[in-house]
Amino acid sequence: MNGDDAMNEPLGPPDASAVPRFAGPATFARLPRPDQVPRADVAVLGLPFDSGVCYRPGARFGPEAVRAGSKLLRPYHPALDAAPWSRLQVADAGDVTVNPFDTEEAIDAVHSEATELYTRAEHLVAIGGDHIIVLPLPRVAHARYRPVALVHFDPHLDIVGADVVEVSPAYEHAQLTALAAVDVVYELLGLFALRAK
Repeated sequence: MNGDDAMNEPLGPPDASAVPRFAGPATFARLPRPDQVPRADVAVLGLPFDSGVCYRPGARFGPEAVRAGSKLLRPYHPALDAAPWSRLQVADAGDVTVNPFDTEEAIDAVHSEATELYTRAEHLVAIGGDHIIVLPLPRVAHARYRPVALVHFDPHLDIVGADVVEVSPAYEHAQLTALAAVDVVYELLGLFALRAK
């Protein structure tokens, strides 16, 4: 390996034999932050927001919980014979600071942060949060990539048709997918209702 190859090799998580998994950075899979790497192929962005739901708040803790669980991810998957952190530079960009009392302001904050993050990373993986991410993130991706596809997994189809949007509360969680579909016009819109028995 020459010096240029070593410079371009992605920086992965710290060696678990040197830094135990319960220690080290509190980032996704213990991966570096964007300021620790010269470039990022993929940025992970947390969206700790759940004020868009009308019942069962708690999704605001999703990014923190996913990061905590991801500490157990290994840099190599023997069954798949894959080492994802060695192929792409993945960096954890932290959480968007959102106002839990103002949904429109939160949508603007997510839109602004995602737009800025796309200047430093080629792709974005968002960890929510509630359904609000279905609105600003596709708008940003559409502006960058066109066309956009959305695959939405949920225990039930939280979707209110676009014809109801004007009479329901602003940015109610069940209408965000419809708003985004009207706004962005998806090339592909896949909705999957998953429910464990």
